[in-house]
Amino acid sequence: MFQSMPRGEDLELQLSADDIACVTAVYPATGSAGMFGTIAGADSLGGAPVRGASVVALDVNAGVTVASLSSRDGTFAVSGLPPGSYMLYAEPLVGPVLPANLNASSSQIDTAFSSGFLGSVGNPLTLEVSGGATVRAILSAHPAADLRIAAIGLGSPGGSGDFSEFGEGAIQLASGQSTDLMLTGPGIDESVLEGGVKLLGPALHVRPGSTRIDPSLILNGMLIIRLTVDVSPRSSMAVGSIVVMQGDSAATYTAALVITASHPSFTAASLVNAASYAGGGVAPGEIATLFGSGLGPPEAIQSSGFDAASGGLPVELGRVAVTFDDVPAPLFYVSAGQINLRAPFEIAGKQTTTVVVTSAGIPSTRIEVKLVTAHPLHIRWERNIPSHRTQSGRQDQLGVTSGPVRECDHSIRDRCRHSKSAG
Repeated sequence: MFQSMPRGEDLELQLSADDIACVTAVYPATGSAGMFGTIAGADSLGGAPVRGASVVALDVNAGVTVASLSSRDGTFAVSGLPPGSYMLYAEPLVGPVLPANLNASSSQIDTAFSSGFLGSVGNPLTLEVSGGATVRAILSAHPAADLRIAAIGLGSPGGSGDFSEFGEGAIQLASGQSTDLMLTGPGIDESVLEGGVKLLGPALHVRPGSTRIDPSLILNGMLIIRLTVDVSPRSSMAVGSIVVMQGDSAATYTAALVITASHPSFTAASLVNAASYAGGGVAPGEIATLFGSGLGPPEAIQSSGFDAASGGLPVELGRVAVTFDDVPAPLFYVSAGQINLRAPFEIAGKQTTTVVVTSAGIPSTRIEVKLVTAHPLHIRWERNIPSHRTQSGRQDQLGVTSGPVRECDHSIRDRCRHSKSAG
């Protein structure tokens, strides 16, 4: 959504919905027309078309934000929208994105208006968008107001006088944590406390009674509004926007909040033998299960089997990878709470190994696990045993059930041998 990022920032490492919409429009794949929807219409102010307005479609629940510019006659089409429920609003290009950033002349862009929502800022309407369909909408811009979000920043939750960053562009909010969001700009003063500040996006919760002016900070002569935000844990990245309300006027800061997925979390004790669930360390080559949170996608993914070309299991599955001392581990199964894997043989001969889970590009803390010589277990093959779930209720995608004797599911009979020791 932004034309540039500060040096060292990695907020744009993952494609946003807006990026995907652009790529889909420029390089449409076969069948893509039926996957995405469009909102089309016109934007006007006092009967005159609004040229070059940034028209934003935002699915608050999914964290999807896609924008497009209105044409010289005020018409617009926001395409590339995944199916969902969308708010719609138009905002002027007055920063951080300016007409010059889009190679547009200021004389061809109207900026003398304030953000206007379909419905109203206090009671916005939503549009249901489905794949392959176009929904029509008419926007009415509001007259210009001396109200603009010029800069945003972060501070310690409930704090005063401190900030970790402050400037233009997007900032990152870590899911599962709390922080103070800070903002300033023309017209942002005590009157905003009455109108309020809205955050449009999933997992974002403004703590009641926390919106306040920071008495210890001022930026370029402007007051700073501060509010405490609790961010719920989530397994995927999302984008949120800021709305400041002052009477009937509103200022928006679109896609300003990049909500990161929760970091994968586990402990050394949660890496256990896949059949006995015995812990205490891991053996080279052992088939193991790792339990935790945020380890992988919400919907479980099971490996389809050995790769015919390499003769091995995948070392990345559902954007999940696990390394032992930076050596990738072959994967059987991944989900948000469980990973089934085989510990690499290359870790043999050491006392400990460092395990890292990377999910959707986000790495876990490096966890040190004790190495053991072996974790023997007995596997017995019996036909026509359809069990996929252990007696403890844990998912066993290796076809192994808990109990004193382990039984292999017929779906993986080619991987089992009678009375074979694993690990």
